[in-house]
Amino acid sequence: MRATEIRCFWLYSFTVILLTTIPYLLGLTAEGSEWVFTGFVFGVEDGNSYIAKMLLGASGDWLFRTPYSAAQQSGVLAFLPYLLLGKLAAGPELHLQLVILFHLFRIAVIPLAIWATYRFVDYVLQDKSWSAWATARWRSRGENTSRATASAAGGGPAPTAAWWRCTGTW
Repeated sequence: MRATEIRCFWLYSFTVILLTTIPYLLGLTAEGSEWVFTGFVFGVEDGNSYIAKMLLGASGDWLFRTPYSAAQQSGVLAFLPYLLLGKLAAGPELHLQLVILFHLFRIAVIPLAIWATYRFVDYVLQDKSWSAWATARWRSRGENTSRATASAAGGGPAPTAAWWRCTGTW
């Protein structure tokens, strides 16, 4: 990656981190005596299942066992990142620690996800300007690259590309 690409990569990563963290900070600050913020705004059921897996790790488990079966289980090496994150939490306010650890992990992984997406899309499209646009589109909208690229190919640059483009490429 060239210096321009690296600069734009970090700018985009920081923007995504900032925009995805704001709703959680608002939820945390709105917490009061009437209700407790569980740590999630979107996909609350999934988020709480991640916290449950982290709680297994905090209680000493190294292997995942499903709570939805009464059958004897030997455990399986699954959901390891959550189990490992749980190992970092202990003591009072365990739930809050787990939520904070989850979000710190989420923030740390966002640049890796963006980088991996960009590298994959660049490999497939082999055009830096389209790769940058498709990465921004994929990460910001959750749509797959082929669909995003197909919609843009006929109608010129999409609105995502206008703010994304630092110097004409990533």
